[in-house]
Amino acid sequence: MRSRRDRKIYLLVWLCRDPIIAIAIFAATIVAIITIVWATPAEAQLAPISRRDKAPILLDGRVLFQVSSVADFPAAERAATINEILEEQLQFGEPTSAIVLEREGQTTLSINDVHLLTVTLEDVKRRFGVWSEGEKKTWLQKQAERWGKRINAALQRAQKERSIAYIRQAALWSVGIVAVSIALSWALTWVRRTLLLPRLQASTSTAQFKQQQRWRLALTGVQLGIWMTAVYSIMGLFPILRRGRYALFASLTRPIFKLGEVDGSIFDLFILLAFIVGLWFVVKGFTHFLKTQILSLAGVDRGGQNTIGLLTQYGLVALGLLVFFTSWGIDID
Repeated sequence: MRSRRDRKIYLLVWLCRDPIIAIAIFAATIVAIITIVWATPAEAQLAPISRRDKAPILLDGRVLFQVSSVADFPAAERAATINEILEEQLQFGEPTSAIVLEREGQTTLSINDVHLLTVTLEDVKRRFGVWSEGEKKTWLQKQAERWGKRINAALQRAQKERSIAYIRQAALWSVGIVAVSIALSWALTWVRRTLLLPRLQASTSTAQFKQQQRWRLALTGVQLGIWMTAVYSIMGLFPILRRGRYALFASLTRPIFKLGEVDGSIFDLFILLAFIVGLWFVVKGFTHFLKTQILSLAGVDRGGQNTIGLLTQYGLVALGLLVFFTSWGIDID
């Protein structure tokens, strides 16, 4: 009678036994991970999961910077207020600019005489030693100026992207992206039908058939990646679509379940699948090397090689999963 932990490990190992299934999962997972990481700004990738004390300041789906929690003012509420002000100022359609002001001994940012935010020591990344009052003001001033430049550049870019000239240019770029994607997809389809399909039909052995199937699956994965890249690129050209894209990818990194004491997201599941499939490939290659280069030279018969290889494969997969879950802080006892 298997324990609950053994059943979980057995199911994961069984899922990766077939090379076709493994390659399919690996291709789909890698494409998804690359797209998510590419689409999510580096400064905000870990914010929804591991940095609850910070929240992103957004404009048209682009992360400008992150603000910290202040006393009884959570970072999420603070960021929501700042984002709302930026949206309101952008809707005026007039040139706007963020400026640094000193108000009642505090370093602040304002837009068109509207208070935007107060820069605090929690917002300053460099925290070391005991600061004098002069050092505090210097770091707060530098941080405010840095944020002000980012806000002004983002506002100018947002205003430009709302012009008729830019919309026309973006539409032309979108048509070009779709045309290139169609051409590349058609070329891969031609390769699959002209080169792979005849060989697949003419395969006389199981090994040849599986090899052709792998190539066919790889081309399908490339086509999927082309269209995902095209959709991502087109959504990045238009502000309203870029906002939807950010919301989509932010939802993928938002905790939705718990693994023991660790919060997990859909993105974490993608990482888990990628690790399992990658682990399978590494272990499969090692066991093949073990059987062909070590056991065969040692004079072990075919049955002994298969038995040792299978035990080694299952043992290494179980060990790899144990190390992976432990590194995530998941208690599987």
